[in-house]
Amino acid sequence: MEKEAAKTESLIDQLTVSDDFNIGLTGDQIFSEHHISPQKPTQTEWFRVYGTSLNDIKKGVLCKVKVGFKDEDFIIGGDAAFKQRVQHDMKKVRKVFLAYYETSNGRMGIWPVTEPVGRMMSNKWIDTALQIIQEAQNKWVKFVSNQTNAAYDCFSCKRS
Repeated sequence: MEKEAAKTESLIDQLTVSDDFNIGLTGDQIFSEHHISPQKPTQTEWFRVYGTSLNDIKKGVLCKVKVGFKDEDFIIGGDAAFKQRVQHDMKKVRKVFLAYYETSNGRMGIWPVTEPVGRMMSNKWIDTALQIIQEAQNKWVKFVSNQTNAAYDCFSCKRS
């Protein structure tokens, strides 16, 4: 025990301030809390999705939990046994594709799109969202909710 204390003391004694400490370095902020978000891109943002096909998109489990007066979605991590237990215990759970995207102004996020399995079978919202993700893996796109058709309208960026 005394040997460990002596080693620690000698390490601490060896610590010094580096020669270039506090020489007036400046820089630009690259990331802030506004650069990462756990929701889909807004209807005014152009974005790209990482990967080359739907197979490159990680699948996950989303759990809806009431926080205050609002239901919030949480991504569940852990091994398959833990995810199964959460699905059994929580009930408000859905399998999703976790599409990692970046907008044209540098904001990054994860768009959780419901995987069409089980009771959450495919519908036009899910189908068009999956098509948008696949399109966004190759081009800059944006989408708008079309309430009349109950689907998303997708727009591809044209270079001028």
